[in-house]
Amino acid sequence: MTHQRRRAVLGLCLGALVFRGLAPQSFVGSSPRPQARSEGRGLVVGRESFQNPLAGPDGKIDQKKVDAALATGLDIAKNVLFALFDIFKEPPQEATGKDAPGLLALGSGGVLGALKGCEVQSVKDASAKDAAALCASKDGGLALFFLTHFGDFNSWEVAQQLRTAIREGRIGSARVVMVGIGSVDSGKLFAEQLELPDALEIYADPIGACHQALGFSTGALPQYKESLNPYFRVFLMLLGVGSPGTIRTVLGGYFGNTALALEETSWVDEALKQGAQKGRFPTSVPRRLPWEEKPADGGPEWVELATAGSEVWNNRGFGETGLRPFELATVRLQNMMGGIIANWDSLKPADDELLVQQGGAIIFDGEEVSYFFRDKGILTYAPVTTALQALPKQ
Repeated sequence: MTHQRRRAVLGLCLGALVFRGLAPQSFVGSSPRPQARSEGRGLVVGRESFQNPLAGPDGKIDQKKVDAALATGLDIAKNVLFALFDIFKEPPQEATGKDAPGLLALGSGGVLGALKGCEVQSVKDASAKDAAALCASKDGGLALFFLTHFGDFNSWEVAQQLRTAIREGRIGSARVVMVGIGSVDSGKLFAEQLELPDALEIYADPIGACHQALGFSTGALPQYKESLNPYFRVFLMLLGVGSPGTIRTVLGGYFGNTALALEETSWVDEALKQGAQKGRFPTSVPRRLPWEEKPADGGPEWVELATAGSEVWNNRGFGETGLRPFELATVRLQNMMGGIIANWDSLKPADDELLVQQGGAIIFDGEEVSYFFRDKGILTYAPVTTALQALPKQ
C-alpha cells in the first residue's frame, strides 16, 4: 500500500472513530455502544469491546474492506461536489401531463394498478382501506397529494397551502386527499398542529407503501442505504445530493420573489398567523428594521404575528406583492422550531429509512390522470397552485 493511500485509510478510520464518539447514537447507527466499566473514578472501555470496521475475522486489516470504504467515500464526495456546483440551479423540469415519465413508468395498470394492495389508514377513525379506493373521483375531480413523513418540511408546507386553497374556494367540489408517511397518531398530531379542515381527507401510510409503488424518489444515494444512516442521507439532501434545487429554494425563502401571484403566496400570511397563535417560535418580530426610525406613535417595538401576519412586510420597501425577503423563511422557522423539532418523536416514522422517502401529487379528471408530479427532494415538492389548476373546470 502506498504511503498516501495508507494515510488516507488511517484518516478515514480516525474520522469514523471521532464521529462515532461525538455523534448521537441514533445518527451513527443502531448497534449499541460498548459497555464501559468503571475503575475507581475513571472510566475504562474494555479492549475486547472495540472492533475495527476495516478488520477481517482475524483482526487484521481487510484490504477489500479498505478499498470498498475508499470507493464509497470518494463516490459520496463526488456527489456532494457535483451538487454544490449546481447549488443555484432550479430543480430539473419534466412533463407532468399524460406524458409524465413517472406516469408512463407505471405501465398499463397506471396509478390504480400501482396502488392496489397498498393499505392506508384514515387519520380520522383509523379505519384501513386499499389505497386504490382513494382514487374514486367526483364530478369535481380529485387532488391526491402523497406527502413525505408527517415531520417533514414538505408535508407541512403542502398542507398549509391546501388549507388556504380550501378557505379561498379554489378547490371547488373536488376531493382533496393527503397520504402521509407515518402512524395514525402522528397524522392526528400533524392535523392538530396545523388545524387542518375536515374537507382535507388525511390518511397514514406507515411503511410508505404507496410512495414506493408509485416510484417516487427514495432520496440521496439509495445505493448506499445499507451503509449510510438515513439521518446522514437527510443531511446530504440538504446539500443538494439527491435533492436538486433544495439550496436554491431555501435561499428563496430569505430573498423572496415579488413576481409570484397572490394565490401562490396568500398561504404564507395564514401560516404565519396560525403558527403564532399555536405558539410556534417566532410569535413576534421587530416592528422596525435597525436603520428605520422609531415609530412616531410610540407604540410597541415588536409586532405580534398572530394578528399582523404578512402585513409586517407592507410599506417597508420590499414590495407589496409576491414573497418579500424573510417572509417565507419565517414560516419555515415556525414550522421547524415549534412544530417539527418540538414534536419530532411523535411525528417521525417508525422506520428511519422513510425519512428520505419523497412524495408527489396526482390530479384526476374523472378516471383519467391529468397531472402527475414527482417531488425532487427537500422543499422541491409539487407546486400546489399549479397542481390544483389541473382539476376539471367548474
